[in-house]
Amino acid sequence: MTRAIIFDCGGVLINGTLAASSYESFLATTFNLPLEKASQIWTKAKDKILKGELTSIEFLRQVCHTYDKRVLAEKVWHDFKEIYLIKSKEEVNWQLLDLVEALRSRYKVYILTDALDFDDEDRLVKEYIYPQFDGVYRSFEMGLRKNDERIFEEVLAKIGAKAKETVLIDDKEGVVELASSLGIRAILYEDNQRLTAELSNLELI
Repeated sequence: MTRAIIFDCGGVLINGTLAASSYESFLATTFNLPLEKASQIWTKAKDKILKGELTSIEFLRQVCHTYDKRVLAEKVWHDFKEIYLIKSKEEVNWQLLDLVEALRSRYKVYILTDALDFDDEDRLVKEYIYPQFDGVYRSFEMGLRKNDERIFEEVLAKIGAKAKETVLIDDKEGVVELASSLGIRAILYEDNQRLTAELSNLELI
């Protein structure tokens, strides 16, 4: 019996995914760095930021201190956030949200997402996406990312469901493979049509 369905947010409920190169290009331009160096800086810090071990503003203060003390970290942080925040309702996957609403009449539905610490400032996500779910779990609050099986174990404990009672929908193959190895029925999200077919095959809709 299925009790819970867990959705990823970016690339699933929000159309498209934000490439790491967006942050790397921003750092390279802002601090006049070679792109390769900017990539090294972001790669080294990203995991800590997503797990809440380092805040985004602390990260940018460190970068400012190291590479250009004339740059005001708070101003850079504002511009940095703009890369992350969705800009229009067109970025919301409305068709999938309609499906979520239908599923919610039969199952508990949740979000599990690797998110940065200014996620709360994403007005469109807070207004249109999060309220449609029974719970939202974010990496920076849990101290874990979806590349760590412990995050799934913790979420299952919080929602009171066993792995075999849970379905996960994510657009990252590695996440789907890890969840599957734990006994969760994991679906690789490609588009709404294929997801609907997968859920139908599982007799969930």
